[in-house]
Amino acid sequence: MKAATFGLAGKGIISIVIGLVVVGWPNVTVHIFVIVFALYAITSAAAGAVRLIASRSALAILGRLLLVLLDTIACIAALKWPAVTTHVAVVIVAAWALVTGILELGFAVGSRDLASRLSLLALEALMPIALGLVCAIRPDVTAATIAHSFGLFCLIAGAGALAEAYDARHYDDVPASVIHAAVP
Repeated sequence: MKAATFGLAGKGIISIVIGLVVVGWPNVTVHIFVIVFALYAITSAAAGAVRLIASRSALAILGRLLLVLLDTIACIAALKWPAVTTHVAVVIVAAWALVTGILELGFAVGSRDLASRLSLLALEALMPIALGLVCAIRPDVTAATIAHSFGLFCLIAGAGALAEAYDARHYDDVPASVIHAAVP
C-alpha cells in the first residue's frame, strides 16, 4: 500500500511540475514538447508499474500492464523520432490519450472505491479522452496549442493523483486483508 501511495504522489508532483512548465511556456518547440511528453509517459509507466504490483484482480493486472506497455511504447517512440512532424506528434498524442482515457474510465466505472473518489477518477479519465479527441478532430492545430492542452491535462492529472495518494495514505496502516474484506 505504501508503494502505491508513493507512486501516486510522485506521479502527481511530476505531472504538476510538467503542467506548470508547459502552460507557462506554450510556444515550446515540437522537439521540446516531444521530450516533455516522453518524460510524462515514462513517469506514468513507472507509477503504473507500482500500481500493477498492488493490483489484486486479473483484469486490473491486465489493464495496468496494458497501460504500462502503452506508456513505455509512447515514450520510446517519442524519443526515437524527436524530429517528428507536428502532424505525427499530434496523431501519437491522440492515440495515446484516447486509449489511456478509455482504460482509466473503465477503471473508474469498475472501481469499488468511495463514491467521492469515483468522480475524481472519472474526471482524470475524461481529460485524456478530451485531449485525444481534440488532437484527432483537429490534427492541424499548432504544437503550442497541443502543448498547452497537454499542460492543462498534466495539472489536472497531477492534482487527481495527489488527491488519490492523500486518500490512499489513510489505508497504509490498515492490513490489506481488512481492506479487501470490507470491499464486496
